[in-house]
Amino acid sequence: MKLIEKYVKMLLVTFLLVVLLTACSNIPESEKGNIKYLSKDNPGVLDAKKQAQTEMGWFIANWQNYSNDSHYIFSIKNNFYDGNEYEHMWVTVTDYKDGIFYGKLDNDPFVVKNLKYNDTVSVKKENVEDWIMYNGYLDKATGGFSINSLK
Repeated sequence: MKLIEKYVKMLLVTFLLVVLLTACSNIPESEKGNIKYLSKDNPGVLDAKKQAQTEMGWFIANWQNYSNDSHYIFSIKNNFYDGNEYEHMWVTVTDYKDGIFYGKLDNDPFVVKNLKYNDTVSVKKENVEDWIMYNGYLDKATGGFSINSLK
């Protein structure tokens, strides 16, 4: 029974993290429903990217140490384009090689029509705008620098 409780808790935590990441998805400057529109030049977005890039080594080191442990979830945020349209969206990281993150899109795109939820995507390390590492052992997330720009 303990194993089932642990599995259910892990599923719940994963679901809540996905909901948090989805709610934090953003795009150009105004608000409609639960989508927050921010321009790609928004100072909060730029500050978040600067902080995420400054601490990228820590994120990658933890990915290398804990990516095979199901108690950890690694996500990155990137600006995806479809012609002149763009949208900031989260990706659950499944691999990292030679400066490129690979993963599954965690958002259901609103503006960008050339992608859909759960598509496999790749993001160059230098293009990452934000990252979150969730530690299920401690029930703690680290990163999420862009969340302040949504307030």
